[in-house]
Amino acid sequence: MTWWWRAALLAAGGGVMAAPAAPAVDRPVPVASSEAGWPQFRGPRRDGVSLERGLLPAWPDGGPRRIWTTPGVGRGFSSPVVGGGRVFITGDVGEDLHVLALDLEGRVLWRAVNGRSWRKEYPGARSSVTLSAGRVYHQNAHGRVACFEAATGRELWAVELLQTFGGKNLTWGLSECLVVDDRAVYATAGGRDALLVALDPVTGAVRWRSEPLLDTEGTDEPETAGYASPILVSFAGRRLLVGVSLRHLYCADADTGRMQWTRRRPTSYSVQAMMPVLVDGGIFMTAPYGLPGRLYRLTPPSGSGGTVGVEEG
Repeated sequence: MTWWWRAALLAAGGGVMAAPAAPAVDRPVPVASSEAGWPQFRGPRRDGVSLERGLLPAWPDGGPRRIWTTPGVGRGFSSPVVGGGRVFITGDVGEDLHVLALDLEGRVLWRAVNGRSWRKEYPGARSSVTLSAGRVYHQNAHGRVACFEAATGRELWAVELLQTFGGKNLTWGLSECLVVDDRAVYATAGGRDALLVALDPVTGAVRWRSEPLLDTEGTDEPETAGYASPILVSFAGRRLLVGVSLRHLYCADADTGRMQWTRRRPTSYSVQAMMPVLVDGGIFMTAPYGLPGRLYRLTPPSGSGGTVGVEEG
């Protein structure tokens, strides 16, 4: 499978929105990656907004001109990540999941393997990589979280998320694009030992683990991960991870793993595949075959040791 159409979309600026105005201080704001370029899924702030200028306002007749194409990337659903003069992409090739680095002319600079490919229903690589501090982070469909040297592709460490934290895989494979900053690599383990974990970005050691999330209104079993990726936001002096498990929207303290609040949002086919979105000072969430879309407004903690609250709009 070639992926020139994905790169062309980024290069041509299709669907790019204008940068938002600075929000009020009492509203949640996205925590941006410190990396230049397009270093993670949906861009620096995971909101699909690019600050680039001089992009095409519309497609030319006949579509964008193809500059180059690269065969042999593999099969997958992931998006390219761009940074440091390189393009990073994932694809399933035979039995293996491949992570590739290409130069801006489409030449493959290195190719690494992150465990097994996804050979079941809807085969192909799921997650995009995340680029941070000269390292490339990726989680495959079976929960193998790996860190690679961005310059060479050498694997630096790896953690089997599901085995380590007692998690179970999903019907169509784990699809989370990892949140990474200078403090940790954040992942939804979805197991009996933890819902969320923070791993040291250099060594992979566990920085913290949250309590498991029990589905008390359903099976009373630990919640697994959902199919969507979390966002990292700042609010009331806290750094918060907002994401989804299989049946819940959650908000957790990114520095401690302490859960702030959850809202149960089951779906008919157990598919939570939509990322939470910051809208009008709140968190908007929707999902197919489930509850109607809803806005959740964050409320500040009552004291230094309190939790961030939520009001449903």
